[in-house]
Amino acid sequence: HALANAYDVTGLLSFAGYIFSVYRITQVYGIDPGLIWGKMWASGVVAAISLNAIVLHLALTLTIFYRGFDEAVTALVFVPLMGPGAAVSQALARQERKLARFFDHKAEDAKRQ
Repeated sequence: HALANAYDVTGLLSFAGYIFSVYRITQVYGIDPGLIWGKMWASGVVAAISLNAIVLHLALTLTIFYRGFDEAVTALVFVPLMGPGAAVSQALARQERKLARFFDHKAEDAKRQ
């Protein structure tokens, strides 16, 4: 359960960072998606960092998918609402809780025998 709680904490921190980033971007560039998209790819450094972040999120989602389809869907669907870091953290926390329940049931079954 400790690992799931750690994922919850990192999810909250990631969500806070995502909210701040969205707030700051809208302050600077407004809410025009085309302008934001253009600015994101205008600088080579920012484009490289953005591409790395996208690939990292997809790799984490594939890893989550390997362990469970429902959590992978969570990691993809909640990105616009929570941000990529918080969505992945939420999915990983759900997986850890499922795994903990599985091992708790195994331990109870072993005690009964």
